[in-house]
Amino acid sequence: MNNKGRYAFLGRDTNKRKSLIALLNNYILSINFKIFSSFVDKQKLALKYGSFADGELTKIGKIRPNIHACSTPRKINLYSVALKYLLLQYHEYLKENHKKGIIIAEARGEKEDLSLLDAFYQYQRVGVGSLSGKHLRTNIVDLLVIRKAQNHLGLQIADLVTYPLYDYKVPDHNVRNDHFISLTSFEKKIKSIKIFP
Repeated sequence: MNNKGRYAFLGRDTNKRKSLIALLNNYILSINFKIFSSFVDKQKLALKYGSFADGELTKIGKIRPNIHACSTPRKINLYSVALKYLLLQYHEYLKENHKKGIIIAEARGEKEDLSLLDAFYQYQRVGVGSLSGKHLRTNIVDLLVIRKAQNHLGLQIADLVTYPLYDYKVPDHNVRNDHFISLTSFEKKIKSIKIFP
């Protein structure tokens, strides 16, 4: 997208760029996948759960017992907050279709990845919302964290659709118009969108 390095030619050759975009959109349209998305509105989260002193956010209060404990703003892991909603939606889909599945997450950093894995395994033990850990484990087998450098196809597809999904579907967000993938290429694949809080 940035037309840099080995893809610098896409910035110089508009026909090749248009051809690549058309190929990517046709590919996304043709493959079978479903989208379960969860976004955290950091500003609304801070206003709803935060404590402020002299105009500075100093603490994030407890977000329900099994989502996130009371912590400093720097220690809250937004990925683990978003994970709860993905687990509930994905589990329901797998259960309805009599399937088992795994979650693949893109690595963000050692601390964040460990926090996400800890949250996942805790949800598997104690459950999420009204869903017990036992029922969750029945359908969602594991969560794998994979580095971007591994060039995993599923993560590449997720990268292609996440930003346009966010721009087109999250309210009060500045929509960009330079995405490789158009909303029409994946809109019918969207199963759920949750914006917390």
